[in-house]
Amino acid sequence: MAYKTRGLFSVFLLSTLLLLICLPGGNGLAEAASPIRVTVDGRELAMDVPPTVRNGRTLVPMRAIFEALGARVSWEAQTKKITGTRGTTVITLYIGRTSAIVNGRTVPLDVPPLIINGRTLVPTRFIAENLGAQVVWDSNNRLVTIRSGTAQTNQGTITLPDGSRYTGELRNGLPHGFGTNVAANGESYSGAWENGLRHGIGVLTFPDKTARTGVWDRGVLAQWLSPPPVPR
Repeated sequence: MAYKTRGLFSVFLLSTLLLLICLPGGNGLAEAASPIRVTVDGRELAMDVPPTVRNGRTLVPMRAIFEALGARVSWEAQTKKITGTRGTTVITLYIGRTSAIVNGRTVPLDVPPLIINGRTLVPTRFIAENLGAQVVWDSNNRLVTIRSGTAQTNQGTITLPDGSRYTGELRNGLPHGFGTNVAANGESYSGAWENGLRHGIGVLTFPDKTARTGVWDRGVLAQWLSPPPVPR
C-alpha cells in the first residue's frame, strides 16, 4: 500500500509540474519556445518561415534578410548556390557548406545555410555584418536588432519637446533611425524612431531599472512584446 501511495503522489507532482510549465506566463519550456524576432532599422523583418537557431547562430530566410539590407539575391537550384549583391559587395554561399565567398575571398562560417520547409535560410549575423550592418542579440527577449546605417543622416544629441534628452540618429534635426532618449525621472527608451516619433521596436526602461520591449506606431505604443517587468 505504501508503494502505491508514493507512486500516486509522484504522478500528482509530475502532472502539476507539467501544468505549471504549460500555463501562460509560466517558466521553462513555454518561455524557451518563444519566437525569435528580427528587426532591421526598427522594422520587424517579414518572414514566411520563422528563424531557427543552429550552434548558437540565428538563421533567417535568405530573401528577407538580403532585401531588407538593400541587396539583390539569386538562387541556383542545381548547385544550391546563393548570391547576394549590393553595390560592389558580392556574397556567395552554398547549402551545407561551412565557408562563403565575399568579394572573391573565402571566409569560414560558424553555421552553413540550410533548407527548411522548402525555404533557404542563411546566418543572420554573417550576412548583415558583411553588408556593413551592426547586429545586437537580446537573449532575454530573443530579439535580433540590425542597424543597416542606411537610415542614418547624422548623429547628434538634442532636447525633445517633453524635456527628455535624445542621443542617436537625426534627420532634419529630428530623431530618425536608432536612438535613445532619457527623461528627467530616469525613464528611457532605446529603439527605432521616425520623423521625431517612436516608431518600430524599442526597449522602455523604467525608473526602477526594469525593462520591457514593445512596438510603437508613430509615437503610440501598439503592443508589448515582452512580459511585464518584475520589480526589483
